[in-house]
Amino acid sequence: MSCSIRRSKGLEWVIRHDESGVMVGFKEGDFNDSQDVLFGNIEPNAVNIASIMREIADQAQEVEFISMCDMGTRKAIVSNMSETMLIEAAKKLKGIYWHEDADEFADDIDLINPSKYLREVLSMATVDQLEELLRLVNSYWVDPYEIDQWAKDVKQMYK
Repeated sequence: MSCSIRRSKGLEWVIRHDESGVMVGFKEGDFNDSQDVLFGNIEPNAVNIASIMREIADQAQEVEFISMCDMGTRKAIVSNMSETMLIEAAKKLKGIYWHEDADEFADDIDLINPSKYLREVLSMATVDQLEELLRLVNSYWVDPYEIDQWAKDVKQMYK
């Protein structure tokens, strides 16, 4: 497979099929419902488009923490956080991924020494909300941009 992913602008991403130049733009977490397809320099036909789109969908699946999320759950956790808390979460939770083992996850959180407020938010969140927060934070670090603007974009998208 020859696809690459990059941030387009803010919370918008592009998966590019490198051989054909076909690109699919989408909103973070909403690959299935927000696709915008650009065909580049190819003459589309049913055979090559089906193959290319399958490869792009496979790439989206490989980076599913960027391309797919539970919007309602993500909205619920983001609505409980200020922009400042989102920034702290992005910095403190970088590289921490969801563990099915709750004790192992709790140990990781203890190691980062979060502020009292972030610890409170994390302790009140549901398991699904914590998983969405980790996916959101880790997608930021794939292709980071100015963190204050990122926090504003997140609050705006999930209001």
